Amino acid sequence: MESQEKLVGPSGVRRVWDGGVRLGHPLGPAGGDVDGRRFRFVGRVAYARRERPLRADRRRVPAGWGGRRRRGHRCLGVAVISADRLLVASTAAALAESLDTKVDDNILVPVVGGAVLWVATLVDPGLLVRAGVAGAWPAVWLTGVVITVPIAFIAYVARAVDRSGATVGVLLATVLYAYAGWPGLVMLGGLMVVGTGVTQLAYTRKEVLGVAEGRGGRRGIGSVVANAGAGVTFAILAVVTPYSEAFTIAMVAAFATALFDTTATELGQAFARRQVLITTWRAVPEGTTGGVSVLGTLSGVGGATVLAALGWAMGLISGAAVLAVVLGAFFGSTLESFLGATMGKGSRSDHHLRNLANTVAGAGMAWGLVALLS
Repeated sequence: MESQEKLVGPSGVRRVWDGGVRLGHPLGPAGGDVDGRRFRFVGRVAYARRERPLRADRRRVPAGWGGRRRRGHRCLGVAVISADRLLVASTAAALAESLDTKVDDNILVPVVGGAVLWVATLVDPGLLVRAGVAGAWPAVWLTGVVITVPIAFIAYVARAVDRSGATVGVLLATVLYAYAGWPGLVMLGGLMVVGTGVTQLAYTRKEVLGVAEGRGGRRGIGSVVANAGAGVTFAILAVVTPYSEAFTIAMVAAFATALFDTTATELGQAFARRQVLITTWRAVPEGTTGGVSVLGTLSGVGGATVLAALGWAMGLISGAAVLAVVLGAFFGSTLESFLGATMGKGSRSDHHLRNLANTVAGAGMAWGLVALLS
């Protein structure tokens, strides 16, 4: 009886998508010959045919993150999801369920769990292992710590973050440096410097209006994760998945969206003469959740353009992608305002959740626009 085995290349198990190219070898919809072996598609995966008897109820399937091939699964064209990926997705869903938020758990938990599981299926085990066992990897992480600890200390002294924000900032910045190098760290630095500047600008006036950032403008752990978490995650996925270009664009767009929202909020609340609720376009007081202004929107466009141009200057994105990043940032920030107007102010968890959602939405929109334009 013929057994089935996924196509394996020099870097480990790789997927072959419909009509795609695998290691330079074109495969048509029905399969094709590669290195003298015949491949055919089962669902969206190409399998090799080789002569070796196996029991009728057993098929060989690709290794999961644990590195061992798993037996006992039928190859019926349905993706086999390893326990590792399910554990990651279920953990993320449990964390989402524990948040004190107005969002219904019946919506939040499956959305978060499903999204994380989908992303986990994109991870290429070969690329993941290659990234983790690179000879210079310990030195890269150590260098990242040496670079980011002094920066976090300066940010704390400058009243940009509190202790929890500085600690988590070191972790995120170190991971970002390990996976995206100096360009990624510069993107995060641009977000931090400009974001801190507009937060401290006219702080006394914002305090009088009751719209100033709490704790003297210091950002805590929730704010740091909400604004930088998506960008750092996309930087990791750019390395451990076959979609490096797409996730690099998403990384730049996530940081640009976070800066768009911060700049629009801080400058709009401090200096805009008139704010309107995005769902009704009626005038509302400064600081109303879901309120927008012309000045704030233009300020946000300026902030996003700065980071998008910075990403282009460092070679992270092309010139055509700069416009897509700015438009994606506008979309994400507008979505955040709409959610705020619909949900109301809510708890701090609601605020951070909306900020995280807007960075993901902005990154997704930028990614889609680049794909459409290309």
